Amino acid sequence: MEKKLLYGFGDSLVDGHCVHCGMLDALAEKYGMVYRKYAINGAAVIPCKEDSCEAGLSAGIPVPDVAAQIEAASGEVPDFLYLCPQNAYQGYGRPGDSAQSCKGGL
Repeated sequence: MEKKLLYGFGDSLVDGHCVHCGMLDALAEKYGMVYRKYAINGAAVIPCKEDSCEAGLSAGIPVPDVAAQIEAASGEVPDFLYLCPQNAYQGYGRPGDSAQSCKGGL
């Protein structure tokens, strides 16, 4: 796995919410992978239309989608690609969330 290229797309699970240390960071570090994180907190699989996204757009915050992340990715072909299937939570955080270290065990 050493020096293999990994791309990560998705939402806060991949980006890491407030600490920007997501679920793939420790994996890439443990195995010496080159990791390119394109994930964005709050991202959705389906592009969000102004009349259908109550939280972010009503506050003037654009809601990014995974397709835009893929379009922004480098043209280099990765060895591994992780695509977070959906935004795990609705909204921008939830009660009880806490910052956790990337140094967690795998």
